[in-house]
Amino acid sequence: MAVVSDERKGLAALCLRSGLWALSGVYALFLAGRGWFDFLLGYQAPALDCPVVSVGNITWGGTGKTPLVALVVKKLKGLGFRPAVITRAGVDEASLLKEGLDGVPVLLDRNRFRAGRMACERFSADCLVLDDGFQQRSLKKSLELVVLNARMPFGNGNLIPRGMLRVPPARLRNAHWILLNKADSITPEEKGLLLDEVRALSPHAQVGEAVYRVTHITSLQGGGGAAAADFSGKRVGLAAAIGDPQSFRSTVRGLGIEVCWEQFWPDHHAFSDRELAQGSREAARAGADALLVTEKDAVKIRPWLKSGPRVDLPIFAVGIRMDIISGEQDLDGLLRGLPRG
Repeated sequence: MAVVSDERKGLAALCLRSGLWALSGVYALFLAGRGWFDFLLGYQAPALDCPVVSVGNITWGGTGKTPLVALVVKKLKGLGFRPAVITRAGVDEASLLKEGLDGVPVLLDRNRFRAGRMACERFSADCLVLDDGFQQRSLKKSLELVVLNARMPFGNGNLIPRGMLRVPPARLRNAHWILLNKADSITPEEKGLLLDEVRALSPHAQVGEAVYRVTHITSLQGGGGAAAADFSGKRVGLAAAIGDPQSFRSTVRGLGIEVCWEQFWPDHHAFSDRELAQGSREAARAGADALLVTEKDAVKIRPWLKSGPRVDLPIFAVGIRMDIISGEQDLDGLLRGLPRG
């Protein structure tokens, strides 16, 4: 990842980036060829008898799709829909959605059409929310909602594997609503330039902004919850397997908490109980009072925490919610306009 993000320097990194650049060119040709192939054959994605709301992004993880999926589902329920979530994400994110969306079916299947049909037939869903659906072509979509990480909306500007872009930014022209998440991570001047760029890429889309708020901090060892203020001034270690660890670090520091140790793994990494036990020992030696993890990681940690190796620190999960600070009325209007069966 350090090579892709241009953080690693040196001759070896330069040679590796050159190879990745060539592979990115091959990937770009594949995307273009697939688009022309669909156009020439008149390909149309199969449709279901209910509206489909897609929540996606154009870069690798860490944009905030999962919180937006949860928010959209709650809004749809408030409008009287019976939504279901279709995802191909990791088990951690699917489990997190199930925990946060009590009673809402969450189907994990790479075949979106099959999962959507099952949601409608078995669970009587009348609206589907497609997690990570911007690039998928197997199901006709009613709305395209796209999340950008405001701090690095286009990564380093290159397609994968040389960069973080899954599709060219020009594909934003297909979006109906674009959310600049973590809008508080950039300056007003940077935000203004980003808004201009996004509106130039997608002149017909509506644009919103969002930030993360810490809602609770919960013990994973049965000690109950704690107020964020209780951690102010304390020293902690961080452990997470997420797409944007810098955002997690900034969120914790924003609470007045000192981070004295951290260990991050790639997104969806199934880190072991031994890795966490080792991490807790290192954090304790660094002077940490507790080890903080994300709720997504807590889903993987809870099952083996009691039976696994002893940990040297209390472990807490930091719960967050996405607050839309602008553009929410536009989103509500789009959802209200969805057809009903």
